[in-house]
Amino acid sequence: MLLSLNINNYAIIDKLSIDFDEGLNIITGETGAGKSIIIGALSLVLGEHAKLENIRTGQDKANIQALFTVDDNSLELKKVLDDLSIDYSDGTLILYREISSKGRNICRVNNSLVNVSTLKEIGTHLIDIHGQHEHQKLLNQHTHLSFLDAYGNNLINDDLENVERSYFEYKKAEKDFKSIKSKAKENEDNLDLLTRQFKEIDEVELEIGEDEALSKREKLLLNSQNIYNYIDGAYSLLYKNENNVSINLAEAEKMFSEVERFDDSVKESIEMLSEGKTLIDEVIFFLRDYRDSITFNPSELNDIESKLNKINNLKKKYGSTIEEILEYKENISEELELINNYDERISVLEKELKEKRENYLDHSYILRDKRKKIAKDFCEKISKNLELLSMKGTVFTARFKDLTENESFNKKGIDDITFLISTNKGESLKPLSKIASGGEISRIMLSFKRILSESDNIDSLIFDEIDTGISGQTALVVAKQMWELSKNHQIMAITHLPQIAAMGDTNYFIKKEIKGEKTYTSFVRLNEEEKVNELVRIISGESIGDNAFMYAKDMLENAEKSKNS
Repeated sequence: MLLSLNINNYAIIDKLSIDFDEGLNIITGETGAGKSIIIGALSLVLGEHAKLENIRTGQDKANIQALFTVDDNSLELKKVLDDLSIDYSDGTLILYREISSKGRNICRVNNSLVNVSTLKEIGTHLIDIHGQHEHQKLLNQHTHLSFLDAYGNNLINDDLENVERSYFEYKKAEKDFKSIKSKAKENEDNLDLLTRQFKEIDEVELEIGEDEALSKREKLLLNSQNIYNYIDGAYSLLYKNENNVSINLAEAEKMFSEVERFDDSVKESIEMLSEGKTLIDEVIFFLRDYRDSITFNPSELNDIESKLNKINNLKKKYGSTIEEILEYKENISEELELINNYDERISVLEKELKEKRENYLDHSYILRDKRKKIAKDFCEKISKNLELLSMKGTVFTARFKDLTENESFNKKGIDDITFLISTNKGESLKPLSKIASGGEISRIMLSFKRILSESDNIDSLIFDEIDTGISGQTALVVAKQMWELSKNHQIMAITHLPQIAAMGDTNYFIKKEIKGEKTYTSFVRLNEEEKVNELVRIISGESIGDNAFMYAKDMLENAEKSKNS
């Protein structure tokens, strides 16, 4: 339920704070006083599109704040809030929206920052606003299915989920099937190329790291003579010459050992010299073996250069590394295998597509059967309610169109529904869009909302002058139905009809005043005397007389009797 609404610097509103009650809240006022601005501000805080021109002239920003209660039966709302980790433990919800002249938007829910789409999602569970745009929605036959599903939601919710799930499974199977058929044709055209590429890579017999090893070996072979000369020179210096290092170290060790007989402090140095000689001997043996292993084989060099040329050629075509080339080869192998097995794969996917299609249709037919029963009940209730609203003899029905005729499947099933109506006995049924009378449209709209309110979980409904085109006895019936709706919903109604205003549990008057160079809007809760005066104003306009006061009082008395009847 909406408890309060605070508006700052929005349109002609400077600062306005409104407290709302349970039951039927009636808003009246002079033409142009800003009644629709209240709805606009509330729509804004519920996540509707912001227009910068709605910021009050001379101000940089506008902000709106709305306080709601979160009732125990608001299960869908609670789920959304829980998913967003928004705390509502005190049973209230504060929605805040600020728009600036620079285009900046700030949205909060209980002090948690949210984006506009989240604000709008939360708003859909709090208030349902009905105005002239809702009339257009009703006249658009593409929305009729959603109306019917909303009415029967408790009965078909699981079926709707089954249809939607099976629809997406079917569409995925269809996409996979079309993709494999398209790829089969494409790859059949490339079969020769793929086979040639695979053979070209396979014949080189690549091994990971092979190019680095071959390059290293090639470098050794190309420099084998220089390497031999350097190694042999080092070996000669250390061992081959008469005064080689090895002999000199041995002589030095022998002489040093003689000193040890006279001074044992040189013992450690002698051991170090011995270790050095051992290391030098190991290097000598290595140099000898390394030198003897050096060979120059022109045939081997040619083989290496040939293999490296092949590898480099493959790198230019299929990847910068051997790993990438082998990965490309693996991909080709998989594609060749697919080509060779496409008939089998296509057959499997075709069978799967058929099964998914049948599964989708099975769920859709189950949903259709339930929808037809729901439609029968819904249309009967609408017809009865229209009869109460002085539309006797009206026939209201739903026409089902089978979408399987042209395969126009969608996630809501195979039904296209159009509501048809005949407002006079003997007339043929016509689409709602053919109704010329605004009063008839308003009564149909009210009937929809009354019937649909039985199955929704939204606490608050707003009627923005949907009583257009009605008067007299019909207005009394509309007023009574609005009040009956308010027994289970908070209703806020902007109206220009005294019959509806008289039924209000709480009445508000909105007016605008010009102070200096500025226009201001005020919003006043009316007491009983002021309520009578406002009814007189609505009835008589500028000319106020005793008869108008009597008529207004009688209207209020009759309204109370109607509530208690």
